[in-house]
Amino acid sequence: MSRILYVGTDRTMTEMTGRLLKRNGFDVQCAVGQEKAFAAICTQQFAVVIADLEESVYDGIRFCQKVAQYSTATKFLLISGNEKDEEAALLGGADDWLKKPYSMRILYARIRALLRL
Repeated sequence: MSRILYVGTDRTMTEMTGRLLKRNGFDVQCAVGQEKAFAAICTQQFAVVIADLEESVYDGIRFCQKVAQYSTATKFLLISGNEKDEEAALLGGADDWLKKPYSMRILYARIRALLRL
């Protein structure tokens, strides 16, 4: 099974989303904050990294670019609350983008598409 890393900035939301992803059959690890996420990426392989970073989408793009230096097999899904971020995210290195608020069914579908399941 392909591993997923879910990165968030809010501990409660990150852990809740991680539990929901696990309940739906995904092998997921959660990290709160970019530093912890990057530490996990340096020691483990992930097929998909989902970044729900409350900062600007440009922080997410920089994060994607930094991770891409260590893993070319990783797909990135950036989550943002601003529709204007979609183009920047996709042109900046994300493989997919999701606008908040989102339904978990759509998140599952996007993960499956990135994994080609």
